[in-house]
Amino acid sequence: MKPNITYKSVIPKGLSLKKRNEFFHSLDKQSQRLEIAWDSLQLVLSGMKGTRGAYWDKALDPYKKNLQFVNSTELQEYLNSVEPSKCAVCARGAIMCSTIRLGNKLSFAKHNSSCMNGIAESVDKLKSLTAFSTDSLRRMEAEYESSNYNHPFAHNTRNKLMNILCNILVNGDFNEKDKTNYLIS
Repeated sequence: MKPNITYKSVIPKGLSLKKRNEFFHSLDKQSQRLEIAWDSLQLVLSGMKGTRGAYWDKALDPYKKNLQFVNSTELQEYLNSVEPSKCAVCARGAIMCSTIRLGNKLSFAKHNSSCMNGIAESVDKLKSLTAFSTDSLRRMEAEYESSNYNHPFAHNTRNKLMNILCNILVNGDFNEKDKTNYLIS
């Protein structure tokens, strides 16, 4: 299955990480959501899998790999370098990963607890980091993990994740009322 959408990224290719961050943050919130969903969809199309019970699997969690970062730019560089086919994410994890990859403004501190818990808490608290509301993130996660809104595809699957990302690309944000199948064989 592959997406049946026509969206194309507006972020120019070949920008340095700093320039890409600046460009991303110059976009309005809806355009940021579209870029985040597009980046996430590209990761899934490159082989990233869906998972449940963790935002990211151990391949993306630098602390589980004993990688320590001094600042959030190093974390952003790490997330941009990870091979997608070796990773798995849930819907919220895909959004968090792409948000940091595209326009990192995460306030960073070394966490004694789980890296993911610290990142998730930071994403929830920093309105400037994500263009998605906490409510939108919760609704897409509820659809991904439990099929709460009865969208196409089985929950916790790659196809479900791709369809949610396509839903965002078509609607500008996750629309639980839009039950369109955006994938074709």
